[in-house]
Amino acid sequence: MSQRDGNSIDKDVKMYFAMHNASFDAGIAAWHLKRKYNGVRPITGIRYFKQGSTIFAWGGPGQPNQNIDGAKWTPYNPGSNLTPAFPGYVSGHSTFSAASAAVLRAFTGSDNFGFSTSIPAGFGRVEPNVPPAPTTLSYPTFASAVVEAGASRLYAGIHYSDDNTVGQTLGTAVGQQAWAKAQFLFDGGLLFTSAAGAASGDSSSLSWSHTVDALSNRLLVVGVSTTDANNTVSSVSYGGAALSRLGAQNGPYNDNRVELWYRVAPPSGTATVSVRMSQRNDVVGGSMSYTGVRQQAPFGTYRAASGDSSRACVTLANAPAPLVASAIAANGDAGSVATASGQDLGWYASSKTSWWFNPFSAYDIIGAGATGPGAPMANVCYSLARGKRWALAAVPLNPAVEP
Repeated sequence: MSQRDGNSIDKDVKMYFAMHNASFDAGIAAWHLKRKYNGVRPITGIRYFKQGSTIFAWGGPGQPNQNIDGAKWTPYNPGSNLTPAFPGYVSGHSTFSAASAAVLRAFTGSDNFGFSTSIPAGFGRVEPNVPPAPTTLSYPTFASAVVEAGASRLYAGIHYSDDNTVGQTLGTAVGQQAWAKAQFLFDGGLLFTSAAGAASGDSSSLSWSHTVDALSNRLLVVGVSTTDANNTVSSVSYGGAALSRLGAQNGPYNDNRVELWYRVAPPSGTATVSVRMSQRNDVVGGSMSYTGVRQQAPFGTYRAASGDSSRACVTLANAPAPLVASAIAANGDAGSVATASGQDLGWYASSKTSWWFNPFSAYDIIGAGATGPGAPMANVCYSLARGKRWALAAVPLNPAVEP
């Protein structure tokens, strides 16, 4: 595959890393089932159930098929190595080959294999003159190679059909899971990738430009902060595509409000984030995009809090949180907002008008969004320059692949 596609060494490292880890996982899965079900091999089943009965089968090296006593049936294997000394269900060969094929299919973007090999005359180890002439084996696709690998174990008489078919199904699932984990790691895991923000005074709308990187398992989170809890967000869109509200929190006495909105799998590239409010007021907002997020269930437990102090915190649910997205709304007279240790500021915006006689107005709004790791029972915190009213929302992000 490397020669066919002209892979660089970097690409080869990724291909072999993904494929061989799929093989490792396939071995774990297959041998778990072997020990769990202790499936009988054909040599045991046939000799036990057909002893004393005449069956038509292979007569041994150099012999044609013939009638033999079932108790003397033997697999098509060389010498005394008649059958592997461990359970048959499921077939390891079938599981390994299907897992590897699933990774290679995903890595190359195609089922095309295009491989062939020539077997010299007399190469067989079971009996002489097999094959009688040079024989070419061709595998146009990865799927066809998987089929042949499984069939070889049936021809050898060391597996039953369901050992093979179930092993192939298992191997495909293992390979797909291994590839998802490899791709997750290749892209850097669960990561914060970009952010942007904007502010507007006395407006019912707000917009700004945001760029989503072309990485896998993307998520866009938008935070909106306003001075009046009665001024709710009517809609948020990115490039014309609607976002969904995740949650909202009002500040004390309805002095401010923060809302979190999101979109799973936003299109990559640069587009406009548009926010529509229910009424005119000071409003600020920001966007943060991520990669490596579980698409079917992107979030852990959403949490929110409010207060009137110089330190704003919300306690996360008692669950691991490798990365947390948060946003805060604070009255303008708080002066400024900064993230606490462990959280990185994604966006910051303020509608404050710095008049010389009133540099910090409670009628203005400060908003910010941050991201960073959170441990069980950890707090996500911001610091306010002055102790004023605030509202804070935070949510853990679920990685696309479990650690």
